[in-house]
Amino acid sequence: MCFGLRNPSVCFDEPLALGALVDEEAEDASALLSMIVSLQVPGEVAVFECSPGLQPSDQHPWANYVKGVAHEYLADVPAGKRLVFDFAVASSVPLGSGLSSSASLEVR
Repeated sequence: MCFGLRNPSVCFDEPLALGALVDEEAEDASALLSMIVSLQVPGEVAVFECSPGLQPSDQHPWANYVKGVAHEYLADVPAGKRLVFDFAVASSVPLGSGLSSSASLEVR
């Protein structure tokens, strides 16, 4: 099952069920961008390309764990394709509280 996808018919079967594969040569450059939002930081949207050079962000540090997990899956993306996803986080666990809130975002 795929959640929050622009094209839910194109998903990884295993191990990643959260993402779409799009051609790297997409006509619309915005089709290559992934987005993360969190209800705990209203109005902020982390927008980035899932590429081998993916780096943590000082501007949106709350999104770095999700970006790190995505980075680990990049080796599984076929040549000529790009991993693209939209991800929304809703939680009652405070950011940085030490209650393993970041670990709960990893999907296996």
